[in-house]
Formats: sequence, C-alpha cells, structure tokens
Amino acid sequence: MRVARSSATLREVVATLGKLALAGGVFIAIITGYFLFTTWQHGHAPLPGRIATGGRCTVWLVGSSSMHRWENAERDLAGWTVYNRGIEGARLSELTLRLTKTRGEPAPAAIVLYAGENDIADGADPKEVARELADLAKALRVRAPGSALLIVSMKPSPTRWRNRPAQLAVDAAMSRFAAGMPRTAFVAAGERLLVDGRPGNFYRDDGVHLMEQGYRRWSTPIIAGLRRARNNECR
Repeated sequence: MRVARSSATLREVVATLGKLALAGGVFIAIITGYFLFTTWQHGHAPLPGRIATGGRCTVWLVGSSSMHRWENAERDLAGWTVYNRGIEGARLSELTLRLTKTRGEPAPAAIVLYAGENDIADGADPKEVARELADLAKALRVRAPGSALLIVSMKPSPTRWRNRPAQLAVDAAMSRFAAGMPRTAFVAAGERLLVDGRPGNFYRDDGVHLMEQGYRRWSTPIIAGLRRARNNECR
C-alpha cells in the first residue's frame, strides 16, 4: 500500500514538474519572441522625433545619445527650428539603417551629425568607424542634397579618455572627407570641452554625457557653423 502511494506521489511530482517546465518554456519563448520582435521593429523604424517640415531655418540633429539628450537644443541653437532625430546608444549601423527607413519628410536646411563615439568605445577600428561615418554622411547627402551638413568632432569624455587617440584619428579622417564634399563642413566642437588638455567639468556622473553647461559650450562652434552655412539668415 505504501509503495503504491509513494508511486502515485512520485507521478504527481513528476507531472507537476513537467507542467512547470512547460510553462517556463512557454514564458521564455514569449519573452524571447517579444525581445526579438521589438529589436527588429526598432531597427527597421525611421529616425525618431516628430515628423519634420521643411523651412529655411530647420535643422535635424542626427546621431547617438549626445544628440538624443540635447534637451535645450532649441535654445542653444537659437534661430533654428530643431528636429532631434538622435537615438540613445546608437551605433553607426543602426543610424544608417534607420535613415533608409526615413521617407516622405521634407529635407531640412541643415543637418548636424554626431556619431561614432559608441563604436569606438566598443573597440571598433578607427579606420572602419571613419569609413562607416563617411558612408552615413554620404547617405544623408543623398537624402538631402541641398542641405548643409555639419559633421561634429568626437567628445573627449572623461570615462572614455583612453579612446581619445582613436577619436582623433576618426576626426582627422572626417575633416579630410568633409573638405571634399559639397555643402559639408567639419566642426571641431570637441576642443571646447577641454580644460588644460583634459575633459572639463561639463559631464554628467557617467562621465560620457554632457550637462547643460556642457551643451552650451559644445553648441558655440556648431551654431557658428550653421550660421556660416546659411549666411547668417537664421538668428
């Protein structure tokens, strides 16, 4: 009798464990499927931000989180209607892909591009980063052939200071690239964030992203470049 009861109990335990394993497998499958779908959907969406309208003083901010987190860009770039198309944590491959999905919007008067810092931080080769950044700039030029394009130099971030030589190599390559492209300029804004040759006190606690005063300082050569591109008509 005890043996039969023990066998029945064992079967119940096994059945319960089987149900739990099945439920766990279904749950994992749902979560994995949702993650894969949202990742695919995110990568195949257009550049973020409100739908842009055309105009003689419109500017797109395209790039990674340094653009995405520029909350006071409208104030810092006074005279311009700003469309922030930045993507948090973006790499060059994502920006290029999402640009191809951005259709049906009028081209802006100008585009400010900041990208590649995350790729360098991930250990990408500077030559490859420069090539991908140039390809993205060319794609923007095709997308908006009449727009002024400003390519902004890399930020000398405190927690990424070890990457500075690689960043400068990309900057040098992009400066040469911009010189050979129509309506394109390289903006050495990163230098504004240095104090005595080191990153100044312009960064948030993570040592990567700018505080408000950092953006104000960073924006000075950018707004100067925009004004040159539009002959000071946007003030």
